[in-house]
Amino acid sequence: MKRKQILIVLALLIFTITSKQLDAQPSPHLWIGGFAGVDQGKISISVREKELDGTTFKTGLAVGGEFDYFFSDNFAVSAQIAYVQKGGNRSFDQGSGSWGYDLSYLQIPVLLRVTVGSGDLKPFFFAGPEFGIKLSTKLRAKNESGTDTTFNFPDNLFTTSTLGLMFGAGVTYAINPATMLFISGAYDLGLTNLNAQFGNNTPFSSDDDIYYSRDFRINVGILFGIGKGE
Repeated sequence: MKRKQILIVLALLIFTITSKQLDAQPSPHLWIGGFAGVDQGKISISVREKELDGTTFKTGLAVGGEFDYFFSDNFAVSAQIAYVQKGGNRSFDQGSGSWGYDLSYLQIPVLLRVTVGSGDLKPFFFAGPEFGIKLSTKLRAKNESGTDTTFNFPDNLFTTSTLGLMFGAGVTYAINPATMLFISGAYDLGLTNLNAQFGNNTPFSSDDDIYYSRDFRINVGILFGIGKGE
Protein backbone atom coordinates (compact mmCIF):
# COMPACT_ATOMS: atom_id res chain seq x y z
CA MET A 1 0.00 0.00 0.00
CA LYS A 2 2.80 2.38 0.89
CA ARG A 3 4.52 1.53 -2.39
CA LYS A 4 1.43 2.59 -4.35
CA GLN A 5 1.20 5.82 -2.41
CA ILE A 6 4.87 6.56 -3.06
CA LEU A 7 4.41 5.84 -6.80
CA ILE A 8 1.38 8.15 -6.95
CA VAL A 9 3.29 10.94 -5.18
CA LEU A 10 6.27 10.49 -7.53
CA ALA A 11 3.98 10.54 -10.59
CA LEU A 12 2.30 13.75 -9.42
CA LEU A 13 5.70 15.31 -8.71
CA ILE A 14 7.04 14.40 -12.16
CA PHE A 15 3.87 15.76 -13.81
CA THR A 16 4.15 19.03 -11.89
CA ILE A 17 7.84 19.49 -12.75
CA THR A 18 7.23 18.66 -16.42
CA SER A 19 4.33 21.10 -16.65
CA LYS A 20 6.43 23.89 -15.15
CA GLN A 21 9.26 23.16 -17.59
CA LEU A 22 6.85 23.31 -20.53
CA ASP A 23 5.45 26.60 -19.28
CA ALA A 24 8.98 27.94 -18.84
CA GLN A 25 9.95 27.16 -22.44
CA PRO A 26 10.05 30.23 -24.66
CA SER A 27 7.28 30.50 -27.21
CA PRO A 28 8.08 29.75 -30.86
CA HIS A 29 8.99 32.71 -33.07
CA LEU A 30 7.22 31.30 -36.12
CA TRP A 31 3.51 30.50 -36.26
CA ILE A 32 1.47 29.22 -39.19
CA GLY A 33 -2.22 28.41 -39.50
CA GLY A 34 -5.54 29.20 -41.09
CA PHE A 35 -8.79 31.04 -40.51
CA ALA A 36 -12.33 31.44 -41.79
CA GLY A 37 -14.86 34.15 -41.23
CA VAL A 38 -17.56 36.49 -42.46
CA ASP A 39 -17.13 39.73 -44.40
CA GLN A 40 -19.77 42.46 -44.18
CA GLY A 41 -19.01 44.77 -47.07
CA LYS A 42 -20.44 47.76 -48.87
CA ILE A 43 -19.31 50.03 -51.70
CA SER A 44 -19.18 53.71 -50.91
CA ILE A 45 -20.28 55.50 -54.09
CA SER A 46 -19.72 59.19 -54.58
CA VAL A 47 -20.11 61.60 -57.46
CA ARG A 48 -17.93 64.70 -57.42
CA GLU A 49 -17.06 64.16 -53.75
CA LYS A 50 -20.74 63.82 -52.76
CA GLU A 51 -21.58 60.39 -51.31
CA LEU A 52 -24.80 58.81 -52.50
CA ASP A 53 -27.33 57.43 -50.02
CA GLY A 54 -28.93 53.99 -50.00
CA THR A 55 -25.92 51.67 -50.03
CA THR A 56 -26.19 48.67 -47.69
CA PHE A 57 -23.93 45.83 -46.60
CA LYS A 58 -23.52 42.46 -48.31
CA THR A 59 -22.40 39.31 -46.48
CA GLY A 60 -19.54 37.28 -47.93
CA LEU A 61 -16.96 34.64 -47.04
CA ALA A 62 -13.35 35.15 -45.97
CA VAL A 63 -11.00 32.17 -45.72
CA GLY A 64 -7.23 31.92 -45.85
CA GLY A 65 -3.87 31.19 -44.27
CA GLU A 66 -1.65 33.16 -41.91
CA PHE A 67 2.06 33.34 -41.14
CA ASP A 68 3.28 35.21 -38.03
CA TYR A 69 6.83 36.03 -36.99
CA PHE A 70 7.27 37.19 -33.37
CA PHE A 71 10.46 39.18 -32.93
CA SER A 72 9.62 39.65 -29.22
CA ASP A 73 6.98 38.39 -26.79
CA ASN A 74 4.67 41.26 -27.69
CA PHE A 75 5.42 42.30 -31.28
CA ALA A 76 5.01 40.36 -34.50
CA VAL A 77 4.62 40.76 -38.24
CA SER A 78 1.60 38.91 -39.60
CA ALA A 79 1.20 38.07 -43.29
CA GLN A 80 -2.04 36.60 -44.62
CA ILE A 81 -3.36 35.36 -47.92
CA ALA A 82 -7.12 35.04 -48.22
CA TYR A 83 -10.01 34.56 -50.60
CA VAL A 84 -12.56 37.27 -49.77
CA GLN A 85 -16.05 37.90 -51.11
CA LYS A 86 -16.80 41.62 -51.00
CA GLY A 87 -19.31 43.96 -52.58
CA GLY A 88 -22.45 45.83 -51.60
CA ASN A 89 -26.13 46.50 -52.29
CA ARG A 90 -28.11 49.59 -53.25
CA SER A 91 -31.73 50.39 -54.08
CA PHE A 92 -32.71 51.90 -57.40
CA ASP A 93 -34.20 55.38 -57.46
CA GLN A 94 -37.79 55.65 -56.20
CA GLY A 95 -37.75 52.09 -54.85
CA SER A 96 -38.07 50.48 -58.30
CA GLY A 97 -35.72 47.62 -57.39
CA SER A 98 -32.22 46.98 -56.17
CA TRP A 99 -28.81 45.97 -57.40
CA GLY A 100 -25.74 44.47 -55.82
CA TYR A 101 -22.09 43.97 -56.67
CA ASP A 102 -20.47 40.58 -55.96
CA LEU A 103 -16.70 41.05 -55.94
CA SER A 104 -14.11 38.40 -55.08
CA TYR A 105 -10.46 39.10 -54.32
CA LEU A 106 -7.24 37.43 -53.37
CA GLN A 107 -6.14 39.64 -50.47
CA ILE A 108 -2.69 39.87 -48.89
CA PRO A 109 -2.57 41.91 -45.66
CA VAL A 110 0.82 42.62 -44.05
CA LEU A 111 0.16 43.66 -40.46
CA LEU A 112 2.03 44.80 -37.39
CA ARG A 113 0.63 42.83 -34.45
CA VAL A 114 0.90 43.83 -30.79
CA THR A 115 0.02 41.32 -28.04
CA VAL A 116 -0.57 42.45 -24.47
CA GLY A 117 -1.01 40.71 -21.13
CA SER A 118 0.11 37.28 -19.97
CA GLY A 119 -1.41 33.87 -19.43
CA ASP A 120 -3.34 31.62 -21.78
CA LEU A 121 -5.80 34.35 -22.85
CA LYS A 122 -4.21 37.37 -24.51
CA PRO A 123 -5.70 40.31 -26.42
CA PHE A 124 -3.90 41.65 -29.48
CA PHE A 125 -4.15 44.59 -31.86
CA PHE A 126 -3.04 44.92 -35.47
CA ALA A 127 -2.80 47.38 -38.34
CA GLY A 128 -1.20 47.58 -41.75
CA PRO A 129 -1.69 47.69 -45.52
CA GLU A 130 -3.56 45.09 -47.53
CA PHE A 131 -3.16 44.36 -51.22
CA GLY A 132 -5.94 42.86 -53.34
CA ILE A 133 -6.07 41.12 -56.71
CA LYS A 134 -9.49 40.98 -58.40
CA LEU A 135 -10.73 37.47 -59.19
CA SER A 136 -14.30 38.09 -60.37
CA THR A 137 -17.02 40.75 -60.55
CA LYS A 138 -20.75 40.19 -60.98
CA LEU A 139 -23.83 42.41 -60.88
CA ARG A 140 -27.12 41.29 -59.32
CA ALA A 141 -30.23 43.20 -60.33
CA LYS A 142 -33.73 42.77 -58.90
CA ASN A 143 -36.75 44.52 -60.39
CA GLU A 144 -40.02 45.49 -58.73
CA SER A 145 -41.49 42.02 -59.26
CA GLY A 146 -38.56 40.44 -57.39
CA THR A 147 -36.95 38.81 -60.43
CA ASP A 148 -33.17 38.39 -60.05
CA THR A 149 -30.71 38.79 -62.92
CA THR A 150 -26.98 38.12 -62.56
CA PHE A 151 -24.31 38.79 -65.17
CA ASN A 152 -20.55 39.19 -65.35
CA PHE A 153 -18.95 42.57 -65.82
CA PRO A 154 -16.26 43.05 -68.46
CA ASP A 155 -12.86 42.80 -66.77
CA ASN A 156 -11.84 46.32 -67.72
CA LEU A 157 -14.65 48.03 -65.77
CA PHE A 158 -13.12 47.36 -62.32
CA THR A 159 -9.55 47.87 -61.22
CA THR A 160 -7.41 44.74 -61.31
CA SER A 161 -5.49 45.47 -58.10
CA THR A 162 -6.40 47.40 -54.96
CA LEU A 163 -4.75 48.88 -51.90
CA GLY A 164 -6.35 49.30 -48.49
CA LEU A 165 -5.70 49.76 -44.80
CA MET A 166 -6.72 47.06 -42.33
CA PHE A 167 -6.84 47.43 -38.54
CA GLY A 168 -8.56 45.66 -35.68
CA ALA A 169 -8.23 43.60 -32.53
CA GLY A 170 -8.69 40.08 -31.26
CA VAL A 171 -7.86 37.56 -28.57
CA THR A 172 -5.82 34.34 -28.53
CA TYR A 173 -6.20 31.29 -26.32
CA ALA A 174 -3.18 29.00 -25.85
CA ILE A 175 -4.18 25.33 -25.88
CA ASN A 176 -0.53 24.42 -25.27
CA PRO A 177 2.83 26.17 -25.83
CA ALA A 178 2.70 25.46 -29.58
CA THR A 179 -1.02 25.74 -30.42
CA MET A 180 -3.39 28.67 -30.04
CA LEU A 181 -6.89 29.56 -31.14
CA PHE A 182 -7.88 33.11 -32.03
CA ILE A 183 -10.83 35.28 -32.91
CA SER A 184 -10.44 38.73 -34.45
CA GLY A 185 -12.45 41.61 -35.82
CA ALA A 186 -11.12 43.97 -38.48
CA TYR A 187 -12.09 46.99 -40.55
CA ASP A 188 -10.85 47.01 -44.14
CA LEU A 189 -10.70 50.55 -45.53
CA GLY A 190 -10.36 50.55 -49.33
CA LEU A 191 -8.09 53.29 -50.69
CA THR A 192 -8.34 52.47 -54.41
CA ASN A 193 -11.12 53.75 -56.68
CA LEU A 194 -12.65 50.51 -57.99
CA ASN A 195 -13.99 52.28 -61.08
CA ALA A 196 -11.34 51.52 -63.71
CA GLN A 197 -13.24 53.68 -66.22
CA PHE A 198 -13.10 56.82 -64.09
CA GLY A 199 -12.82 59.74 -66.52
CA ASN A 200 -13.86 57.72 -69.59
CA ASN A 201 -17.66 58.08 -69.30
CA THR A 202 -18.53 54.52 -70.39
CA PRO A 203 -22.14 53.29 -70.52
CA PHE A 204 -21.64 51.14 -67.39
CA SER A 205 -19.62 53.57 -65.30
CA SER A 206 -19.81 57.33 -65.39
CA ASP A 207 -16.65 59.38 -65.34
CA ASP A 208 -17.92 61.00 -62.12
CA ASP A 209 -18.43 57.75 -60.16
CA ILE A 210 -15.95 56.88 -57.42
CA TYR A 211 -16.26 53.46 -55.75
CA TYR A 212 -14.50 52.59 -52.49
CA SER A 213 -14.89 49.30 -50.60
CA ARG A 214 -15.73 49.40 -46.88
CA ASP A 215 -15.68 46.08 -45.02
CA PHE A 216 -16.03 44.69 -41.51
CA ARG A 217 -14.67 41.20 -40.92
CA ILE A 218 -14.77 38.57 -38.17
CA ASN A 219 -12.38 35.59 -38.32
CA VAL A 220 -11.77 32.53 -36.18
CA GLY A 221 -8.66 30.42 -36.65
CA ILE A 222 -5.84 28.33 -35.28
CA LEU A 223 -2.06 28.82 -35.27
CA PHE A 224 0.72 26.29 -34.76
CA GLY A 225 4.19 27.19 -33.47
CA ILE A 226 7.21 26.05 -35.48
CA GLY A 227 10.41 25.36 -33.57
CA LYS A 228 11.29 26.94 -30.23
CA GLY A 229 12.11 30.47 -29.21
CA GLU A 230 15.48 31.44 -27.86
